[in-house]
Amino acid sequence: MKQRKAQKKEKYGFLTEEQLLVLKERSQGLTQMETAKHLGTTRANVSMLEMRARKNLEKAAETLKAYESSLGDHKFKIEEQTSLRQIPTLLFKEGDKFGIHLHTNVVDIVEMLKTMQPPGVKGRLISRSITVTIGRDGRVSFS
Repeated sequence: MKQRKAQKKEKYGFLTEEQLLVLKERSQGLTQMETAKHLGTTRANVSMLEMRARKNLEKAAETLKAYESSLGDHKFKIEEQTSLRQIPTLLFKEGDKFGIHLHTNVVDIVEMLKTMQPPGVKGRLISRSITVTIGRDGRVSFS
C-alpha cells in the first residue's frame, strides 16, 4: 500500500483504490488489524480509510436519493381540440421519453378522460386543455 502512495491514486467514483480495498476486505469479515497486515499498512490507517469510505458512500447515496426525488412526477399539457384517439399515443410516448412504464391501457385512458370533472371531452375531441401527470410509478392522472 505504501508503494501506491508514490503513484497517482486511482478513483472509483467517490472511493480511492485503498478505500475500496479496505471495504472489500472488511466485508469479507477481516478485522481492521488483519486488513492492515494484508495491505501492508497500520490498523489506524485502515480505520481512517474505512471511515472516509463509509462517509463517501453515504454522500453518494444521499446524492442519488436527492436526484431521484428531484425527478418527481412528470406533468405536461394536452391542448384543447386534441382528438381523443391521439391522447393514449401522446401519453405512452411521453412515458417512454422519461423511462416510465405506464400502468394503464388505451381503454382506461379514454374512460378517465370521459369521466373527468369538469367534463373535458366533447364528442371525439377534448373541450379544454388538460394537464396530465405521470407518476414515477406509472400512475396517470388528469386535471
